[in-house]
Amino acid sequence: MEYLAYPLTTRVMSQNLQLEGGDAFKLPDVTICNMNPLSVRAYNESELLNFNNYMRLMNVTSGQLDYSNETVAATLELWKNDKVDAHAYYAWVGPEYASVIGHTQDELIALCKVLILKGVETVKRPCLTYVTIEQFLHPKYFNCYTLSRKYGQDTDIIVGYALQFQLANQESGFYKYMEDVGEYSMGALVNIHEPDTFPNMANGQRIPPGVSADLVIAMKERTLMPAPYGICQDNDHISQMLLEKYGLELAYEYTVHACIIFCLEHWVADTCDCRETYLLGTLNLTEAMFDDMDVCGVTVVSTPQDLTNLIGEGYQHKVPPWVEAELIQLKCSEATQIAASTACLNFCPVACVERSYDTSLSHDLWPVDPIAWPFYDNLIMGRPYEKHYTALQVAINERQNNSLSPADASSVIDQIRTNFISVKVSLSNLQILEMADEPMISPTTLISSVGGILNLWAGITVVLIVEVLEFFIRIFIPNKRPPKETALAHNNNNDSVDVKGHESAIPESKVVPSFLL
Repeated sequence: MEYLAYPLTTRVMSQNLQLEGGDAFKLPDVTICNMNPLSVRAYNESELLNFNNYMRLMNVTSGQLDYSNETVAATLELWKNDKVDAHAYYAWVGPEYASVIGHTQDELIALCKVLILKGVETVKRPCLTYVTIEQFLHPKYFNCYTLSRKYGQDTDIIVGYALQFQLANQESGFYKYMEDVGEYSMGALVNIHEPDTFPNMANGQRIPPGVSADLVIAMKERTLMPAPYGICQDNDHISQMLLEKYGLELAYEYTVHACIIFCLEHWVADTCDCRETYLLGTLNLTEAMFDDMDVCGVTVVSTPQDLTNLIGEGYQHKVPPWVEAELIQLKCSEATQIAASTACLNFCPVACVERSYDTSLSHDLWPVDPIAWPFYDNLIMGRPYEKHYTALQVAINERQNNSLSPADASSVIDQIRTNFISVKVSLSNLQILEMADEPMISPTTLISSVGGILNLWAGITVVLIVEVLEFFIRIFIPNKRPPKETALAHNNNNDSVDVKGHESAIPESKVVPSFLL
């Protein structure tokens, strides 16, 4: 009965990491996002879907409405509150355009190096040989980038990354607008997560601009037993689901976060007949999953005439029908997510093998003195954003000529610290804490125990059966043996036989030696 309860015991041990290429223990992936999602191009370029036109759509529409009508005014404010953010703009322009107006890899990552352990020292090498950098399209931060360790022929032990980011904060009209309304903050998000999994940027570490941050990682691995011992999900469940249901060959590992996202996406699609793309973190995937559905609360605009028609005239005393349609879908999506959140949480068990990364963060002011050619040469020269930092060039030359005023120096330093971040991500040690569930009673132990018990009970049973049979034989079968006296007299009259087989009469008075008997 104890075995059928499937008891477990947890084995806890600390194991040395071997991080050479091809080994089972892998470095975590690192995903970085600029909290300012739009590049300078998104605000300044005169394209149909740029941020200026997006704000014009909302502002002109609101300007045409009669705010003396309380119902119209309230409806419009509700609509604008849902639309004036990066999520709504992302959904409005779509993933393809969002990837264009977001920061490119060269614009965001100014410098990337890996930390390689050589004996007791750590040396830096360029990322290109050791790391792949892939774009991850996020609905709030647009172009994020995931760093993954390459596993090939090299045997170098990589223990972390050293990164510098350029944020383009001062040049971005989107940042300026959101700063004015008090709904935005500057900096970068750094998320440490398992390889080949969806990064949950809500759990990322926010790094403010103008600092050098040190993120130290301690790795843990938790292994659970599947049914009937417990409830956990295979790590390849999502990849199998995407392949079987949608024909998508994507190597995504299972996580609770990804499972809940897929669950909520399906609830919204089934209930509201639209797709709430920001949940999944990438419109590309949800378009493949729900290719026949529109985005919840988004009116498609593809030509200048579409924009003119949407703004339109004649809506001074009523809400435009497309605004009402968007609000219906938005309310439906919001209510569905609230209603389905508990069901999705219960539906998604933890992964059978799950890694976690405890991080500690410390940071210092950086750069201390950027008015120098080494800083300019390493992080600015030849980059796409070089044209925005001409003031630094002027300041360096003026400092060399002893003509740089304190006010100008302060202004340049402020510009650099507003737009640059340095981040170091490293392992605290080459150890991983493993916690693995194991059956308290293994099949081998069960068979051995059952065999011993059966042997014991079988022996007792045979003895008992023989005794019971003997008891009944004594009762029901008469005793036909002669009396002791008759048998004894009969034995005394018999002739004795010697050991050689010859008949001889042995005197009764002599005792037969025991070895002859």
